[in-house]
Amino acid sequence: MVHFFDFNQERLAAWVIEHGMPRHTTDQILDWVYRKGVSDPAQMTNLSRGQRAYLAEHIAFTRGRTVAHQSASDGTQKLLVSWAETADPTETTGALPIVGQSNIARGQETECVLIPAESRRTACISSQLGCPVGCKFCASGIGGLEAVKQIKAIPTTVWVPVIIVTGLEAEEDILNGFMAGADDYIFKPIKPMALDIRIRSMMRIAAIQRSTTAVINNVIEGIIQIDRVGRIGRFNRAAEAISGYTEAEVMGKNVNMLMPSPYKEAHDDYIANHVATGQAKVIGIGRIVSGLRKNGEVFPMHLGVTEASTPEGRFYIGLVRDM
Repeated sequence: MVHFFDFNQERLAAWVIEHGMPRHTTDQILDWVYRKGVSDPAQMTNLSRGQRAYLAEHIAFTRGRTVAHQSASDGTQKLLVSWAETADPTETTGALPIVGQSNIARGQETECVLIPAESRRTACISSQLGCPVGCKFCASGIGGLEAVKQIKAIPTTVWVPVIIVTGLEAEEDILNGFMAGADDYIFKPIKPMALDIRIRSMMRIAAIQRSTTAVINNVIEGIIQIDRVGRIGRFNRAAEAISGYTEAEVMGKNVNMLMPSPYKEAHDDYIANHVATGQAKVIGIGRIVSGLRKNGEVFPMHLGVTEASTPEGRFYIGLVRDM
């Protein structure tokens, strides 16, 4: 016997056809369950008697039981639904408890959030192990680790801390989280003080970064940071004013986009040669070069390049001044 809530519309249609029923039976079943709230096939009166008996024999329409319910002041409803045979319903106005983490690990409990809006209500459902629905608007639809990877892959000069909140404590799960790019881990059930300390620690680091960014953005010379293959990792406001590009337009792209030919084509080879041999031609020496603005204008600029190294790797800093 299969469970009805393991089906989406496409899989249910395939099952219906495979078991000798017409395709429109899918829409009838979905209408009974989701619009009319019927979970007993015997009450689905527009189906034949044979179809109702077959559904009752082969599909379980068991409904989950709400074991915790929390209401927010904006009308958002948060529920914990148990699919286990023995569930202890509770009512809470505080933080939603995680009832029986072993059940969650077996997929027997589901967190649901109902979000109200003027024209519609949005229901978000998660098994806490990586939601299989795959909603395009929701990061959890791609799975937690993949979401972390995609967040960390976004080119930005602003550090975006990611804390994984989970009930999974196996070493392999922790390692996978950090390998994906997570900055910290918090295990359920959550202790408010521990969470507060973690957040405050992240805020301190972010404050230091904001101070550094403020200094860089208020330097009168353009500052362009690139990595060992020429990808732009920092682009201050002066660089924006000189080039005509915004930081968002150049982040993660090759710095040679700011150069006219023939320098554009030769720059990648120059960086590769320096990385391989350590021989520098312009590093540590200021000189006049040609730059390329967004509007296609070629202009003279003073360029000074320095090299820096961190435990994460080597990078280059270009100081640019419009002549």
